[in-house]
Formats: sequence, structure tokens, C-alpha cells
Amino acid sequence: MAGLVLKNVWKKFGGVVAVKSLDLEIKDREFVSFLGPSGCGKTTTLNMIAGLETPTEGEILMEGRDLTKVPPRLRNLAMVFQGYALYPHLTVADNIAFALKVRNMDRAEIDKRVANAAEKLELKEVLGRYPRQLSGGQRQRVALGRAFVRDPHVFLLDEPLSNLDAVLRVQTRVELKRLFADLDTTAIYVTHDQAEAMTMSDRIAVFRSGVLQQFATPLDIYRNPANRFVATFVGSPPMSVVEGMVDGGGNLQALGASIALPESVRQSLASGTRYDIGFRAEDLTLAAGGQVKMRVDLIEHLGALTIVHLSSPAGRLIAQSSPTEAARAGDMVSVHFDPQMLYVFDREGGTSIVTPGRSKVN
Repeated sequence: MAGLVLKNVWKKFGGVVAVKSLDLEIKDREFVSFLGPSGCGKTTTLNMIAGLETPTEGEILMEGRDLTKVPPRLRNLAMVFQGYALYPHLTVADNIAFALKVRNMDRAEIDKRVANAAEKLELKEVLGRYPRQLSGGQRQRVALGRAFVRDPHVFLLDEPLSNLDAVLRVQTRVELKRLFADLDTTAIYVTHDQAEAMTMSDRIAVFRSGVLQQFATPLDIYRNPANRFVATFVGSPPMSVVEGMVDGGGNLQALGASIALPESVRQSLASGTRYDIGFRAEDLTLAAGGQVKMRVDLIEHLGALTIVHLSSPAGRLIAQSSPTEAARAGDMVSVHFDPQMLYVFDREGGTSIVTPGRSKVN
């Protein structure tokens, strides 16, 4: 088992920079997710770790050894792809055992490892079946089993759940979290699904346009985002962002209202400067006596939660409400928020200035 260190890693495809000056340290036995939109560099980074792509410059170290010149087959890394890539003419047992047989491993040891993988992945009852006889979730577990039996230093998983339907994806996500907790090994998981990253990871690396935006725990990513992109990308429903300005009296002028700011927030802001102000949906309440009046544009009923889309001439907000909330589309409502829960970003660069977990981001 081992951690990984990436030092000033770049990847260029001609004139296109896919990964730019990446520095990242993944600890031993840590589950890390690479999160970001399509084309952000997360899969390219995973491929460089696996040896499927060669860095244009920089180092990838495991236990102090530079992997950049080491062939993929000698890196002792196991990769699980988005597609299952199972051999259709082989049984489940033979698919799982394939890499071990190629290594000419002792038959008794192969049988032992396959049985162990089948036990952990709940595949014992289907070892004699062929891939065409399995469900999507079972096929994905077979692909995991094939990686698991190799006893790799690091597991690399490239969007392994994206081919599953929504219900099965949640179920398999829980199974994966349990499995990797039992394995107690290092894993890197590429996804564009923030729910997967938030629920499964010890830490999340958020990418945008080939640049690492933030590397932190899920809670820190959510409550203390490094910039406006991270703040608006992570969270469902997404964060609402409106323009605001602090006046000479230390009050925030936003959404057509004057809002008194606590000292912890005010001391980080400059009077007369315009900022982007962010609100999480769960920090907004529809209540009498709120700071701003807004019109209800749309209501989304999601069972235990109700999402309310609000608008005014000064901006739009998304609030989270109770299913019993009586508001309807077209109603004027009063919206309350705690000034301690504001997010404030620099308008030009998008850097976080104030987040709820700290008064100022250094």
C-alpha cells in the first residue's frame, strides 16, 4: 500500500494544456476523488498515474520512486474503467482470475484470491455465469473483483458507476464505500458526480480547465470553498450568487435591501467595493420578517425537501423549504438569511474572501 505525490505535473496535447502545474499529495490508505466537469483534466491525471499517458513535465512518485518512466504493468496499480471490459466468453470466476493466470500464479493461490474477492463483493452465487447473464451492478462488481485480486498498491477508478441507473448507482456507491473501508487501501476515484465524491471521499480534488482549484475534505470543500467556481460547482441545488456592495456604514447592499453585517464579516470587506455574494439554499428561510421580498417563480417537490426558485429585479435565489410550505408560484414571500452564513467572493478572480467557516481565506 502506498500514497502518491505529484510534483509540478503538466500534460500538453500539442498547443492544448490538459493539466497545468499540478502539485498533489495523496496519503497512504486515503480515498481521494478527482471531481470536475468534462474536460477539466481529472481523467488525464488518472491516466498519467496509471501510465497510460506520459507527463509532458513533472514527477509522479510512489514511495519515493518516480513512476513516469515505469511501464504501466510494473506500477502495481489496478484500474477500473467506465466500461466493464469483461471477456464475454469467460465465466465470472475466469474473468476475475484472468490477470493472475497471465502471471502464471499458482492455481491454489488463484482460487483463494478469487474466492476472497467473490466473498467481499457478494459474487459467490454467480461465479459460474457469463457476463451476459449478469445485471449491470454485478458486472461492475466483477470488474472490481478483477482489480481486487491483484492486491495493488493503489486502486484507480474512472467513473465506474456512470453506466448504472440512478437507483443502482446509489446502491453500488454504498457497497463501494463499504468495500474500500474494509480493504484499507489507497484509492483514486474520478467522477463528475458531486454526490459520489462528497459521500465516498476522505478528500476531494476539484479541477477546472486543467488546474487544481482545491484539495480538501468534503465538508471543507462545501463550507469553505477556495473560490466561486468550487462554491457553485459543489452543492445541490447550486449556490445562488448575486452582486453586493458594502456601504460606509458597514452594511451590505444586496437584493434591494440593506443588511447589517457582523464584525467578523465586515472587517474582511472594503467599503464601496462590489463583491459577489453567495447563499446556500439550506441557509435561506421563507419566513415573516425576512430581509428581502422576492417572488416565487418555481417550486420543485423532491419528497422530503422542496426547492423554491425566487426572483427579484436585483437577483435570483434558490431556497430549500419544507414540503408543507404553503408558498406557490407567483406568491411574494419574505426571505430570511443569517449574515454569518454568507459567502463573499472577489468579483474579478472569484477568490473566496469570506466563508461561514472562517472570516477570511488566506
